[in-house]
Amino acid sequence: MGTNNKSDDIQFRPLERADIRPLCDLMKRTDATIDGFTSLSIYRAVMGDSLARGGTVVIIALRERRIVGYAIALIDRMSYWRTFMLRHPGTIGEVIFQRASITMSKEKKERTHREPQLPEYVSGASSGRSWTESSRDIAKIMHIAVDASSRHRGIGKELYKRLFAALAGRGVRRVDANIGYENIPSIRLHAATGWKIERAADNLFASIDIA
Repeated sequence: MGTNNKSDDIQFRPLERADIRPLCDLMKRTDATIDGFTSLSIYRAVMGDSLARGGTVVIIALRERRIVGYAIALIDRMSYWRTFMLRHPGTIGEVIFQRASITMSKEKKERTHREPQLPEYVSGASSGRSWTESSRDIAKIMHIAVDASSRHRGIGKELYKRLFAALAGRGVRRVDANIGYENIPSIRLHAATGWKIERAADNLFASIDIA
């Protein structure tokens, strides 16, 4: 059962099987990417892995029994994707096609990128950590979002609190995230929840120790 937020009517809990379809619908509306992937079939496969403890952890927020927010993390990202297509062979074509599209999009972004003025809490110094690092004690945030109708209620902060607890219970000690330069609400959320935010090649890299 979910636990009521002390200041609102929001409930938080891990994903259940009946949640997959409405969550995928919300993910589509909020332009979710799972390591760059955006298809419903890949959404569903990754969500299914969270129920099978396949390296995915998903926490959802509900208001009046409707999903209004979610946070998704992958544990040991590189290992997860190495085995993903073995578990979900029906996604092979989409994975190959979308990976090629992601590479082309990234190359185009790098050619046109201009770094904006960033808040003072974005560090100019490198932590020595990077998105490419992968191990059983490192998790990567794939997406965190709150439906427009339920923002400014502290849902993002509470989603991270619940997600960190779930990840720590799985032996995770560190969590990383990529943030777009233009995503000021996300930058503020990560700064407010204790992440170290620094400049990376074509985005911002955030990292936090949870254990």
